Amino acid sequence: MAFPGLLLALALISIVGAGILPMIITLGVSFSTIFIRVVRSLVLSLREQEFVEASRAMGNSETFTILRHILPNCMSSLVVLGTSTLAFAILAESALSFLGLGVQAPYPSWGGMLADGRGLMGQAPWLVLFPGFAIFLALLGINLLGDALRDWLDPWMEGER
Repeated sequence: MAFPGLLLALALISIVGAGILPMIITLGVSFSTIFIRVVRSLVLSLREQEFVEASRAMGNSETFTILRHILPNCMSSLVVLGTSTLAFAILAESALSFLGLGVQAPYPSWGGMLADGRGLMGQAPWLVLFPGFAIFLALLGINLLGDALRDWLDPWMEGER
């Protein structure tokens, strides 16, 4: 957790090698620590809440308490974290492909398209503008989707829907 996700992904991909499967594994490993830390902190804070203690006092099983009370209260935070991490993963894949360490030539990648159009920016600037704009739109759409899903899944906002 001491390394930034992109730096850890860069180190892992240089060890494992370039390609689609190594890229997926590398990004999964480098961003999984964020999920582990957030889920642990959410569960530790929720298990001390009154509604969880009331569920235990009623004699409900641990599985029922987790599925009925803890998981629904974690979902909105995890959805927002998942969508923002997906945006970071797209950005990391684009950066690694731009450097030549990501997805290789027969497969399309926005980072690879940016790298290919870098030398032709003076003659054909659209070769760089369109992939960059596609990255921007994808990240914006993912973040807006995450915010909408958070509002929809948050059990505390149920009366405002």
